[in-house]
Amino acid sequence: TIALWVKPDKDRQGEGSLLIKRSNYYLWERADNSLLFGYYFKDPKKPEEKAVIDYIKSDGKIAPEVWTHVAVTFGDGKVDFYLNGKLDSSKTFLGNIINTPAPLRLGCEREDVRPYKGAMSGVSLFNAPLDAKELVEEMKETDPRE
Repeated sequence: TIALWVKPDKDRQGEGSLLIKRSNYYLWERADNSLLFGYYFKDPKKPEEKAVIDYIKSDGKIAPEVWTHVAVTFGDGKVDFYLNGKLDSSKTFLGNIINTPAPLRLGCEREDVRPYKGAMSGVSLFNAPLDAKELVEEMKETDPRE
């Protein structure tokens, strides 16, 4: 599970990288104010292939200059997107998301590449998918508005 609070700047343009773990997964803010979670996984039906990339886009959008809690849970072939503690979108896939020792980067892919313009708070990573009740609790504990 990945969970964080975001507050995009009003004058941002284009896409911004909230976080990325290269060749594992990434979370972007898109130009249309939606979010995109991309992930690499091993397809058990194609063991000869190194990795397959897929993504899930949020149905909801995040507003500029407003704190929004974003969470992505993944495991057992399912990815769920949550905005402000509510399930936004879901997707199933075969296999498991790849996990390598690549560094986790916040706010850009690498120096000045797809920089996120705004504030982030309460960035949390968990080794398992949190359920809806646990996400709401985590959201309350890390709320930057209080």
